[in-house]
Amino acid sequence: MEDLKVLLLAKLKTLKGVDDDKQDTVYLFAIELAVETLLAFCNLNADEWPVGLNTTAVLMAMDSLSSISLSVQGDTGDGDITGMTEGDFKIERESRATTLSKLASLDKSLPDKYKRIAYRYRKLAD
Repeated sequence: MEDLKVLLLAKLKTLKGVDDDKQDTVYLFAIELAVETLLAFCNLNADEWPVGLNTTAVLMAMDSLSSISLSVQGDTGDGDITGMTEGDFKIERESRATTLSKLASLDKSLPDKYKRIAYRYRKLAD
């Protein structure tokens, strides 16, 4: 399963045009959520993962990242500006932990646009 995560991470980073590893924690979490959602929907174990779902998992991870407006910057984990004060000039930014929390709170059901593909690999529950 770790090899799968590395492969999917590489695809995700290629599609997003990222060539550093500063956001890998967030990207991997989004990939893990996508893989778990697909495994649950298809009634599969991790060792039964079909290669045909790789692209679907990457696209789902990208959708999740887009839906939370991911903009984590650099190795400090600074993200979206959450507050500004003009008086002693203060800028507050979203932390990487907050971004991961937002990802975790997303709906875990399989989006309709991916169901047609996932049905190809779905097996009846035991």
